[in-house]
Amino acid sequence: MLEAEHLTKGYGDRTLWRDVSFSLPRGGIVGCSAPTASARARCST
Repeated sequence: MLEAEHLTKGYGDRTLWRDVSFSLPRGGIVGCSAPTASARARCST
């Protein structure tokens, strides 16, 4: 299992996510929704 708590992500002075928490069971799948391929690539880093 993967667990993450209280994550924050931002670029410069822009906050994209604040205080995000999640748990992912073994074998679980995570997706990322974004308007462009380059935005999806940034989402995974």
